[in-house]
Amino acid sequence: MRSVRFHDHRLVPGDDNGYFTKLAALVAFACFVLNIQMMGEIFNMTPSDEALLPWAAYAFLLAYLCDRRLLLAAGLLCITAFIAARAGEIQGLYWLDVWPCRTDLKTESRAKGIVDNKRA
Repeated sequence: MRSVRFHDHRLVPGDDNGYFTKLAALVAFACFVLNIQMMGEIFNMTPSDEALLPWAAYAFLLAYLCDRRLLLAAGLLCITAFIAARAGEIQGLYWLDVWPCRTDLKTESRAKGIVDNKRA
């Protein structure tokens, strides 16, 4: 059995276009993100924007090794989210408040006295 070689972009010997290598890289990135997220929940750690940095580094590494643009976009998105979170912290916001959730918007509208038209 052959070992995994990233320098020629093949995971399977007959894979000429590197489809399976790119697919394996995407799965590896998703598993890495979920692994860090689950470790944070298992050990009851406070969510931090610093988790975005290893995600971005791993995405850039896999994008470079496997020639995958989607992983490059994921890495850029992680870096952009980290910068946005840090900019929000400089302005005095909690880093998760940079991106409001839909439930937060509903709560704010009810707190302001806006009544839903769906009520009978």
